[in-house]
Amino acid sequence: MKQLLLIITIVFFALQVKAQYFYNEYDEIIPYSLTEKYKDIVRTDTIHSLVLPSFDNDSLFFKYNDVKTYQEVGSNFACGFIIDSLLNFQDYAKRIEIEEGTLWIMTIESETAQAIGIKINKFDLPEHVYLSIYPGTIPYIIQSAEPEFKKDFDNERIRKRGLYDLVHDKKMVIEFFVPRGVNFTPSYLINKVTYDYHGLGRPGNRIDFEKYKEEYEDQSSGMILKSGGHTNTPALPCQQDVVCPDVIQWSNEAKSVVFIRLAGAGL
Repeated sequence: MKQLLLIITIVFFALQVKAQYFYNEYDEIIPYSLTEKYKDIVRTDTIHSLVLPSFDNDSLFFKYNDVKTYQEVGSNFACGFIIDSLLNFQDYAKRIEIEEGTLWIMTIESETAQAIGIKINKFDLPEHVYLSIYPGTIPYIIQSAEPEFKKDFDNERIRKRGLYDLVHDKKMVIEFFVPRGVNFTPSYLINKVTYDYHGLGRPGNRIDFEKYKEEYEDQSSGMILKSGGHTNTPALPCQQDVVCPDVIQWSNEAKSVVFIRLAGAGL
């Protein structure tokens, strides 16, 4: 009788965990922060975990493509750079207890970014825990749809190569959900943050960032983000000088290039 009761309890728990998710009409899991139940309670527009500087995107484009005008560029061109980072997700994320479990939400943003990406070298996701990454100011475009993500995860590709994701927006929202009864804390180390400056002048010719990201691995901006980067916590000395709290874009190439060089030399 005790054994039967144990089996019933386990099955009930498994069904209960599955029932905690919210699904859309395509049977895809909806992030809790976007559900009707929680969208006005979990306000991601008020979460500013990591705020990157504002840049003059034209200057960055000319710098990384070694041109002076957009007319000189062909159909393929550099559209972003990588920021070396050592960010512990848990240090930056906001923890929110809800009826179904625990949400861990981190945002990365820059007022001038055309797209933002992250790379986690070592990534493993426990059973029943889900990850959703989506654009913060245009959240109706949901990226990393769960069915596709789960297939990739099951075939070991993400475990072996790490997790990389990109959102075409100036703000990225990273949401982990841990159901009640699951003992897990997302303490992942974010190894790379990418800033994409495409879209000005030649928006129709954006290259495939996935295709060229390995090439960009050797073209780091020289910026290094560690715990306490561009956020409300204390910033590194080299970063305090370049933060643009009022979104003041640099007016010429020299200033943006100097920032990149000095940041690399200073660290």
